[in-house]
Amino acid sequence: MITFTRDSIHLMVVILKGSEFVNNDAIFFDDRRTLRKVTNFESINDFFEINGMLQEHTKKYIVTLIDGFKLTVKVTGNSMVIDDFS
Repeated sequence: MITFTRDSIHLMVVILKGSEFVNNDAIFFDDRRTLRKVTNFESINDFFEINGMLQEHTKKYIVTLIDGFKLTVKVTGNSMVIDDFS
């Protein structure tokens, strides 16, 4: 079982990106009130062309929790920030 918080989201994103996400994994988000299981992980990318070369940049990650809550993790430079739950 892996548990992460707002403070360790950047480490969890590295772990989730580096492996094939499986719904049976025991990965949980702790918001200091409730422990929620992660059910899905996806990255949202921007694609654009510069001098004939296609560039891809990740602009955010979406972590879906068992009860339908979604964590939106915005990527700004080398840092990641969690938006409020949706």
